[in-house]
Amino acid sequence: MNEPWQQTDPQVVNAVLQSKQSIVQVYQDVLKGAQAVLNQAQATGNKDSIINAQEQLTKAQDQLQLAQVSLAQATEFSQGLSQ
Repeated sequence: MNEPWQQTDPQVVNAVLQSKQSIVQVYQDVLKGAQAVLNQAQATGNKDSIINAQEQLTKAQDQLQLAQVSLAQATEFSQGLSQ
């Protein structure tokens, strides 16, 4: 069975691509926020806050990477349909 984004209906494919692009943008914003929190924690010098902020930043980076891979796969699939 195909994944939902592996439909051949162009409208469905475009809607999925737009959703995945939006998700990537959200994770980019989350990453910026996590970086700001880390910067603030480093400015205060609180080691526990720094460690927590670093962990959150790493999680945000991981989620962004997964979202980017998912978007790339869907984009590749949609390009294959148009050929």
